Amino acid sequence: MMQIIEKFLVQVVSAVDIAIIRVCNRKERNDRENIILVRLDAIGDFVMWLDSAKEFKKQNRQKVILICNQVCYDIAISTGYFDKVIGIDYGKLRRTSQIRYRWSIHKRLKNIKAAQAIQCTYSKEIFSDMVMSAISAREKITIDSPQIIASRWTYKMALPIYQKVIKTPKDHVMEIRRNAIFTGKILQREVKCDVPELRENKTAQEKVPKEAYYVLFPGASERERMWPIERFAQLAEKLYNEERYKNLKCCICGSQGEVNLYKLFIKMFKYPNMVINKMGNTSLTELIEIIRGAKFIITNDTSAVHFSAAVNTPAICIWGPWEYGRFLPYDVESVKEKHLPILCWKDMECRNCLLDKLEKTRECENHIVRDGVRKCIDLVTVEDVLSTLSSCISKTYCKKEKKNEY
Repeated sequence: MMQIIEKFLVQVVSAVDIAIIRVCNRKERNDRENIILVRLDAIGDFVMWLDSAKEFKKQNRQKVILICNQVCYDIAISTGYFDKVIGIDYGKLRRTSQIRYRWSIHKRLKNIKAAQAIQCTYSKEIFSDMVMSAISAREKITIDSPQIIASRWTYKMALPIYQKVIKTPKDHVMEIRRNAIFTGKILQREVKCDVPELRENKTAQEKVPKEAYYVLFPGASERERMWPIERFAQLAEKLYNEERYKNLKCCICGSQGEVNLYKLFIKMFKYPNMVINKMGNTSLTELIEIIRGAKFIITNDTSAVHFSAAVNTPAICIWGPWEYGRFLPYDVESVKEKHLPILCWKDMECRNCLLDKLEKTRECENHIVRDGVRKCIDLVTVEDVLSTLSSCISKTYCKKEKKNEY
C-alpha cells in the first residue's frame, strides 16, 4: 500500500512540475535548428534504440543533442551518433524528496533550444514529459506510448506538451522494429530495423581477460527473474568437464549489487582456479568489451543479452516469456553474419502475462513465494542450457580460434 501511495505522490508532484514549467517557459523565444532526442529508459532498451538513433545524424546537418538516463551516458558518447549528450540521474528524478535536483535539471534544460524535440521512449513515464516540457523547441513530438491504467490522467495531462503524436502498431511488435517505424515516420523515409552495433573501445579493453573465456551473467533486475545460482555453478562444472570447453575460463560478470551471487557461486564451483571474477568491478563500457572478447555468454534476461547482440558475441538467454516478441526474440531485417541471442525457455499458458497486462497466475505467485523465482524460469534445467549451447552455438555460431577449435 505504501508503494502505491508513494507512486501516486510522485505522479502528482511531477504533474505540478510540468504545469509550472510550461507557464515559466511560455514566453521563451527560439530560433535554433538543433534536434533534441529524449530517451530516459534503462540500458537494454537504450541499446536496442541505437540502430534507429543513428538515422537522425545521417539525415541532419544540424546538431543532434541527446538527453538520456545517466547510466547510458558513456555508451551514448562512444557511439559518435550525437553532437552533445546530457545525462540525467533518473533515480533522483523519480523521488519527491529530490525537488532541488529536479529544478536544477529544469534550469539547465531551459537553456537548450531546438527546432524539434523528440520523445523516443515507447513505455515512457511522466518524467520524460517533465524533461520535454522544460526544453524550448518549436515542435515537440512523441511516440504514442501505451496508457497504463494507473497513470492515465498523467498521460492526458502531458498531451498538450506535444504538437505531434506518432502512431505505431498496437500489436506486439519487437522493440527494434517499433523504433524503426517511429523514426521512419519522423524522417519521412523508410528506416530498416537491424541489430545495433557498439564500437570497440580500446581504453575499456584493458580489463578484458587475456585467457580464452566465456561469460556467465547470473544477475537480473528482479530476484524472481534470476535462474538459481546453484544451476549456474552446476552448468559451469559440466562445461569444464566437456573437452571442448575445458580450457575456457569462466568469467563471472554483474553489478556491484550482485557481488553476493559470486560469493555463492564460488562456494559451489569445484574449480575456482578456472574462474575470473569481474563482478561489480567493471564500468559498462568495460563490461561491453569483456562480452565482445568472450567465446559466448550465458545470461538471464538483462542488458547483457543486448550487449552481446550489439558486439556480435553468441549468447544464450535463460528467459521467461512474460513479454514474448517485444524485447526477445530478435525480429530484424538483416541477420547475415549476425549472432542473434538464442533463447532457452519453456512455453507457458500464461505467456505474455506482462505484455498483455495480466496478473501472474496463482500458481506462479505461489512458486515465487516458495522458491523465489518465476515458474517459467525455474522449469529451465541445466541440461536444457547445455543442449541449447551444443546444438545452437558450439556447432554454428561460436567464435573459432585459427585452428577451428577451442
